[in-house]
Amino acid sequence: MNVIIASKNPIKISCVQDAFGRMFPNEVFEFQGIDASSDVSDQPMSENETIAGAKNRVLNAKKSHPDADYWVGIEGGIELVNGEMSTFA
Repeated sequence: MNVIIASKNPIKISCVQDAFGRMFPNEVFEFQGIDASSDVSDQPMSENETIAGAKNRVLNAKKSHPDADYWVGIEGGIELVNGEMSTFA
């Protein structure tokens, strides 16, 4: 099965490979990292913007690779929470 990862970041690719291996230990996957636009700020500044960026990456990956079996979008964001900066993906 073909998995399109909407990023060429080696850490994100590695995380997706690990997750699929854990969830589907008896399956064989081919992973491909691609450039896919998030259509949000380069640095998302809220949880909502971060989620939108990840979803947009998946939609853009599907447009460019419609025959894949899975598409994965990962977006890192930050947000001010109780006066402190929080980071998440």
